[in-house]
Amino acid sequence: MIQRLQSLLMFCSAIIAGCVSFFCPLARLTVTAGFTQDLTGWSYLPLGIVLAMVSVLTLGDIFLFRKRALQMRVMTFTIILLVAWYALYGYAYWQLTKETGDSGMFMNVCVPAALPFCCLVLNYQSFRLILKDELLVRSLDRLR
Repeated sequence: MIQRLQSLLMFCSAIIAGCVSFFCPLARLTVTAGFTQDLTGWSYLPLGIVLAMVSVLTLGDIFLFRKRALQMRVMTFTIILLVAWYALYGYAYWQLTKETGDSGMFMNVCVPAALPFCCLVLNYQSFRLILKDELLVRSLDRLR
């Protein structure tokens, strides 16, 4: 049973990142002729790889509960990866609009593109709770 709140938050973050990277459409490409195509994490591979890495690292980070310093470093790395995911998403949008120009192709952002931000918030809260645990352990060591 998951007894620490940060473990529950990390588990939720890993599930969200995994679902978004595999299943959810992140944007919808529309041509004026009526043709639409969904942009998923695997149709633009860097987006899918980054979210899969976040999912695996966050899920693995749950089991590092005895090594809080390492757990905080991994959590910081996942937060940086999530910020990089949004940079990649913006780059993909910029590349698409630059390549198409006035050809009549539009990219509409879908709701699941906001879910990595939820992962970012959950990972940040987990980091704060891990830091709180570490400070508590250090203060108890001082009392001995």
